Amino acid sequence: MIPSSDFSSSVPSIDTRHKVVPVAKLRIMLLIFLIAFLLVLVLIYLRKCQKTWQNRGFPSTSPNLLFGDIGDSVWGRKMISFVVDDIYKKYPNEKLVGFYEFFRPNLLIRDPQLIESVLVKDFSTFTDRLWIDSSGNNKMSKHLFMMRGKQWKDLRTKLITTFSTNKLKLMVSLMDRCAQIMDTLVEEKCGEESVDMKEIMSRFATDVIGYCIFGLKFNTLTEPESEYRIIGKKMFNPNLKALIIGFLRVISPKTVALLKLTETAPEVEEFFSNLLRQSEDFRKKESFRRNDLMQLILDIRDRDRERAQCKEYDDVGKYFVLNLLIHSWLTEYDVSIAEEMIDDDTVLSNIFIFYMAGFETTASTLSFCLYELSFHPECQQRLREEIRALLETNENVASYEVLKKMTYAEMVISETLRKYPPVGFLFRVCNESYQLPESSLQLFRGDRVTIPVLPLHFDEKYYPNPEKFDPDRFTPENISARPPYTYLPFGDGPRMCLAIRFAKMEMKLCLARIISKYEFLPSSKTEIPLQMHSRSFLLNPKNGIQLRVRPATKGGSS
Repeated sequence: MIPSSDFSSSVPSIDTRHKVVPVAKLRIMLLIFLIAFLLVLVLIYLRKCQKTWQNRGFPSTSPNLLFGDIGDSVWGRKMISFVVDDIYKKYPNEKLVGFYEFFRPNLLIRDPQLIESVLVKDFSTFTDRLWIDSSGNNKMSKHLFMMRGKQWKDLRTKLITTFSTNKLKLMVSLMDRCAQIMDTLVEEKCGEESVDMKEIMSRFATDVIGYCIFGLKFNTLTEPESEYRIIGKKMFNPNLKALIIGFLRVISPKTVALLKLTETAPEVEEFFSNLLRQSEDFRKKESFRRNDLMQLILDIRDRDRERAQCKEYDDVGKYFVLNLLIHSWLTEYDVSIAEEMIDDDTVLSNIFIFYMAGFETTASTLSFCLYELSFHPECQQRLREEIRALLETNENVASYEVLKKMTYAEMVISETLRKYPPVGFLFRVCNESYQLPESSLQLFRGDRVTIPVLPLHFDEKYYPNPEKFDPDRFTPENISARPPYTYLPFGDGPRMCLAIRFAKMEMKLCLARIISKYEFLPSSKTEIPLQMHSRSFLLNPKNGIQLRVRPATKGGSS
């Protein structure tokens, strides 16, 4: 027999680690290979997407693989409007240019005639905007800006009467109350080294929205720390969450809708819910009707509820005289109004969008206007003389009729909007196959289209010496000499801004009250040139607009 000790010593020991380690390494290598393979597939897919326009025969950019043509915007180096402007300028001889937002193809329309086709002539093919959430999951997205197709058309038809001539005439007197309070505030600032006119204009525009849209006194001109002013700042203060969701909308709007993501902060949503309740309660207690947007929306909602109840009557109920009368009245009243119903979320969404669009764009435009006038005293004096002459003939009452006669004020505002359009571009989505006019090129359903507003406004073909502030560009003769669809601060076609006349009346009234009495000059803190918020979608001065204010003498400047 072999001794056990000798046997055990003659058999080599088994090191199990030699079997485990290779398996672990194999798994790691396999995982790395799979990741690399998937990465290669992703890169191939991205590159394929970024060849879309080239493969279809369109002139196009040479995009970055990860960010496409919007890398400067992603990293906060440039505002997205200026990125679009760069693309526009690189292709001066092209009517259209394909570019890319990340890997998503987008078509920049440079030719005014093609722009007319997209916005007006063939609007039925380009009815919708890009960032549209039609899922109904986000209750703050049921407003005109986000709606599409029939739903959008129905609501616009109902709301358009808000800004009729008769209603605007009534609103002007409400605006003037705010303007007179602003006048007092500006008077207090006379003599100071520098005044942030952007802040004052924001508070004025906020109070006008309160009076004319909600029927409430916001009082931000006298209470700068009012909750209405604080929420206004919060709505336009860029934050990381909103930026990420915004870029995700560019990549995949459906994903944003599916995940129920929203850029609107919870406290903002709560604020507007409370504002809606507050306005409704006030109207019920006062027991009288106001001629404002809120009243119109509430009336439409209540009427839609009655109509919905009326349609539910059965074979027995339909013979009741009251039901028949109600049904007859509703049918007659709503001949041109389709069947889309307005609910509480629609009311909430639309007061939100009117608040958001109504104060920031107007405030910025007024601020930019004062900025330009401070550097062009001859324009400021000419405007002052027109305002004083018209107010003197009407006992200093800035009525709707008087404001309509302020033709030079209209030119000044138009030139301001040319240099500083609130939105630097428009976007649309093609909803069916479309043959581009006088071209063999074709668009397909889902293709994205961009209209370059800011670049058109600075194109020397249409506006010689475009950096110069020159209100005379907007004399009737000069307007008719320019190709149409080269001036688009409010958009154009059926999707153009609903409240153009409201905004212009508000701006004219503001200028009438302060230009007639005060002179605006650059201060030691005035930025030259102005810096814009690179993270903002709207054209917005990053550091406000600092100017010096002093009383204007009877003859003009002090």
